[in-house]
Amino acid sequence: DGFSFNGVDGLGHQDFLQKIRHEAFKQGKTRDNTWMADLTALHLSGEALTWFETLPDDVQQNWNQLKRAIIQKYSRQNTESAPN
Repeated sequence: DGFSFNGVDGLGHQDFLQKIRHEAFKQGKTRDNTWMADLTALHLSGEALTWFETLPDDVQQNWNQLKRAIIQKYSRQNTESAPN
């Protein structure tokens, strides 16, 4: 499936995470945290890929940690741009 997440425009982070979960389900890999983290990395581009490369290795290699980092980064980014 040809999708990517750049963290700036296009696919939002929640939709991106759901696409990763869907692909893992199709492949029977929903319990494989390393596989899901690797899949996530393959579908990052631009600013999101640059950000990913700065994360510690243990976060890059573990889906549970990586999805939390994505939510924290991109949920906060969305609220920072909203008017107070």
